[in-house]
Amino acid sequence: MDFIVGAMAVIGATLLIFAYLVFIWWLDRYEREPFWLVLATFAYGGIFGTLFGCMLSLVPGGLAYALFGETGGSVIATVIVAPFAEELTKGLVFALLVLSRHFDNETDGLIYGAAVGLGFAAVENLIYFTGAANLEDLVGLAVLRTLFTAIVHCVSSATLGMAIGLARHRGFGLGSVIVLVGYALSVINHMVWNGLATASGFAVAQESGLSAALMLTACGLVATAAFVMFALTQFSLKREHDMIKRHLGEEVQRGTIPQA
Repeated sequence: MDFIVGAMAVIGATLLIFAYLVFIWWLDRYEREPFWLVLATFAYGGIFGTLFGCMLSLVPGGLAYALFGETGGSVIATVIVAPFAEELTKGLVFALLVLSRHFDNETDGLIYGAAVGLGFAAVENLIYFTGAANLEDLVGLAVLRTLFTAIVHCVSSATLGMAIGLARHRGFGLGSVIVLVGYALSVINHMVWNGLATASGFAVAQESGLSAALMLTACGLVATAAFVMFALTQFSLKREHDMIKRHLGEEVQRGTIPQA
């Protein structure tokens, strides 16, 4: 029975992440991206994003442990090294996507960024699930990492993707600044979550009453970030709607297409 419950928790968590992906893809109603390319981006995040992220974290993470010991090194590796490394390796997929005719603007960047973040989260979840000590830990991990950690990866990568989409047709100078700002915001979002989750873990170990407050704060911030990203998606779609309407209006004035 425990095995069945555990398997259901893992399968449910993975399916929910995939449901996030389908929902985000569906939101792009004006120029929906090819689902095969969204899936490929998701797969990149799961396979290469996690692999390259681990590789990039090895040296600075090991150095942190050597300099600051087990506890200090763990905090630095989790709160500082991991966000910088993982957001960079997830973002590398855009080096390929910018070559595609399907990647045009900030809405596309949001969709592909969310996809690579969710792919990363799906595989990272599976890694964490295999290390669960018991069924209770496994179910707790499935809930926490699917409802919150996966959203952190999604929002962080979508932020960088939106910045790259905004910079897509701008000059090198301004475009570079926009991308750097997007990367910084994605790292900060990731760092805040990791920092609060780590602090909550220490509070639990010390049997401090702050644990629940820290985790509630972290979850509240994730929910806020998800809402902001959803609002930005709607704003970006509204811009597309207005642009399409304006161009169609010009075609109507020329008599190319009828008013209807």
